[in-house]
Amino acid sequence: MPKNNPNKTYETIFFMMVLMFFSKISGLVRSSLIASLYGISSESDIIIAASKIPFLFFDMTLGSTIFTVFIPIFNKYIGQKNKDAAFKFANNFITIIMIFTIILSILGIIFSKQIINLIVPNFNLEKKIYTTKILSILFPSVIFTSISFVLAAILQSFGNFTISSIMSLISNLFIITYLILFKKKYGLIGVALSMLIGWNLQFIIQIPSIQKTCFKYKFFFDLKNSAIIESFKMSYYVLISSWIQPLCYMINMRFASKMGEGTVSSFDLSNNIFLIIVGIFSYSVSNFMFPKISKLNFKKEQEKFSKIVSKFISFILYIISFISSIFLSFPHQIIKIVYARGNFDEYSSKITAISLFYLNFGMIASAVCEILNKSFYAVKNGIIPMISSILGIITNFILMLFFVIFLKLKIIGISLSTALSIVVSAIYLIFSFHKNIKFFNLQKLILNLTKIFLCNLITFLIYNFFYFAIEKICSKNFISLKIILSSTFGLIIYLGLSEIFKIEEFIEIKRYFRRKIND
Repeated sequence: MPKNNPNKTYETIFFMMVLMFFSKISGLVRSSLIASLYGISSESDIIIAASKIPFLFFDMTLGSTIFTVFIPIFNKYIGQKNKDAAFKFANNFITIIMIFTIILSILGIIFSKQIINLIVPNFNLEKKIYTTKILSILFPSVIFTSISFVLAAILQSFGNFTISSIMSLISNLFIITYLILFKKKYGLIGVALSMLIGWNLQFIIQIPSIQKTCFKYKFFFDLKNSAIIESFKMSYYVLISSWIQPLCYMINMRFASKMGEGTVSSFDLSNNIFLIIVGIFSYSVSNFMFPKISKLNFKKEQEKFSKIVSKFISFILYIISFISSIFLSFPHQIIKIVYARGNFDEYSSKITAISLFYLNFGMIASAVCEILNKSFYAVKNGIIPMISSILGIITNFILMLFFVIFLKLKIIGISLSTALSIVVSAIYLIFSFHKNIKFFNLQKLILNLTKIFLCNLITFLIYNFFYFAIEKICSKNFISLKIILSSTFGLIIYLGLSEIFKIEEFIEIKRYFRRKIND
């Protein structure tokens, strides 16, 4: 963490994590309500497939590109005290993005039938027709989503991380309100319209904060602008490197559509929980880190750059490894707590829990990928993340053929292939960062991560034993209480072992709280 103001750093990251937590939990509540209304069924497959597809295309074309390409160039002008040039670049960037997404939406609507045949080819004819109709409603959401991403990037560059952390919270609250009030009254069409309006709210809520930065949008279109040319050069690699998640998801959806009713839904519901955990911690940390290390790279402070990245990796893994161990221990119980109500029955819980268990093997690796991808983008190196992405996609496809087609592992094969492909990408990124970035101490990082792993392993064994002891004493009810008690006991053990093993992240957090108490 930056040494100049560790208190401020921890407070900002913690605040972002809290906001991200509520945003992600709201997404989980939204998914839970849809699951309770439609269960693991044909209808749930339709709404999940149709709502995911526009953003798969968005992620493959603009999602990561907006933040990772826009922020370094925008910050370069801000660092030069040239706000006029920064705002001119922002206006040009927004105009180009807006034109592109309008064209993308029109093409998506025109070719919605072909897109459905490509991604979920094994849906029956009735499901395909209905999914096509829902997809046509939802495709225009990428227009305002893309603009909201650019506005969030501007706010982050000025140190405002609050709005970007709560965008999805506002969106999800609107959809949740609709689902509670109207349930199935207007069918899947009503759900789709609520999603469209909710996602567009992400753009609207940023306008007051944007006005405080003095930025005002003015139509400006110049493809020959030097900053735009620079962003195009960077975006080529960023685009390809951002394909791993959407392309792997498309591959997974295609295989899942062959496995009968509800398989698409069960994988998606487990994947939602996986992404929520990764998102709460790694996205909040990487979003905080990225503008800062971009400025360090601009100032050519390489040693400080490497130390901060290394610290952030260790910090996020110290937290997320413990969370991951809980999800590996209690996948079935967690799925029951989150989804088991209404039409979501025991069978639905079982296959979704199986998917969640195997996805968790990629949770730690996913956090590493998020941090290191942003680190490479900060030094304007998009080639390595691109290679990592291609490697992950190829790995996912090969493993899918092996586990699903050859070994017939069905939902296990889909989830395990996804997790292992992320692990392969993370390993490649770690060694590439060590090779290409000066002052990066890989041996020290590995030693620190080994200590974290040992603490986790011992903690994992102890709190699982504690949970089984409670199970024998208490009734089969009170699942939530038993998990909370076991996890709390495990956290106490984890912190105690962190003290014994002298884990740096724990020592820094402890120092932070001591400073706060003494202030």
